[in-house]
Amino acid sequence: MHGRKIVKLQASKELLSFLDVLIKEGFIYNIKVVGNYYFVELNFFYQFKKILVIKNYKCGKYISYKELLILKGFDIIILSTDKGFITQKEALLRGLGGYVVCIFNF
Repeated sequence: MHGRKIVKLQASKELLSFLDVLIKEGFIYNIKVVGNYYFVELNFFYQFKKILVIKNYKCGKYISYKELLILKGFDIIILSTDKGFITQKEALLRGLGGYVVCIFNF
């Protein structure tokens, strides 16, 4: 599916931090804040086989820096680290591991 879709989400600082990563990766075109909600305009430029979102990521799988080296280049993985939400690419540059929040499979 190519194009754009608008999604309404309950506002939070944690969600905004996660959405910032998606903006940097080009998955989100725009975010508008109206009251307690974010209106997120998703950019479906990419064709995904599957998108896996871990709802309670703190109970999810922790991936170490060494494990990230093995997974390098396969998918886009977003991690929750003590430095905030980052992609696996940024985690590898910083030498960090983290909890898996989202996996974009091409």
